[in-house]
Amino acid sequence: KEFPFSPAELPSSLLHTGGTGKGGTLKSKTMKLFTGGSKSRLDHNSSKEKEEGDTMDKLLSKQGRTALNHLITTALEIKQQQDDMWKIVVVQSYVRRFLARRQRKRLSLLSCQKPHCFHQLLLKEKAYVVDLTTITNSFLYPSLALAKRGHGKHGINTKEIETIFGNIEEILKLHEGLYEELVRCGKRGGE
Repeated sequence: KEFPFSPAELPSSLLHTGGTGKGGTLKSKTMKLFTGGSKSRLDHNSSKEKEEGDTMDKLLSKQGRTALNHLITTALEIKQQQDDMWKIVVVQSYVRRFLARRQRKRLSLLSCQKPHCFHQLLLKEKAYVVDLTTITNSFLYPSLALAKRGHGKHGINTKEIETIFGNIEEILKLHEGLYEELVRCGKRGGE
C-alpha cells in the first residue's frame, strides 16, 4: 500500500519515542494514522480486501482470462505489425531515395547529351538528303532521260529503272521536309 505522505510530513507529536503513554508508541500511532483506526480495524480491512480478491477471481473466470489473454495477444500483434510497417517504410524511403538519385543522374546526363545528339541527328539527316539528291541527280534522272530517248532498246527501259530506284523521289521529299523541320527546331531551341 502506498502512504499518503512521507515520514518527514508526520506531525511532531507522533515522532516522540516515549513509552506507552496516552498516545501509545510511534508504531501504533503510525498504524492508526495510515489505516484510519486501530489494529483490529486493520485486520478487518485485510479480510475485506481478501474477500474482494476472491470475488475478483470468481469474476475473472476462464472465459474472462481467455478474453483478456486474447486482447493482450492482439495488442502485441498490432504493435509488432506497426513495428514491421515502420521498418518497411524506412527501407522503402531509402530505396526510393536511391532510385530517385540514380534517375536524376541519368536524366542530367541525358540533358547534357541532348544538344550533342540533336546536332548529330541534324548532320546525319543532312548527309542522307545529300546522298539521296546525288543518287537521283547522278543516276535516276540521266537513266530515265536515256530510256526516254530510245537508247533503252539494248539497255534498260523505263519500267526497269522505276523498279531499280523504287520510290526514291518520295523518300527524298520526305527527308527534305524532315531536315527542314529539324533546322527550324534547332533555331527555336537556340533562342
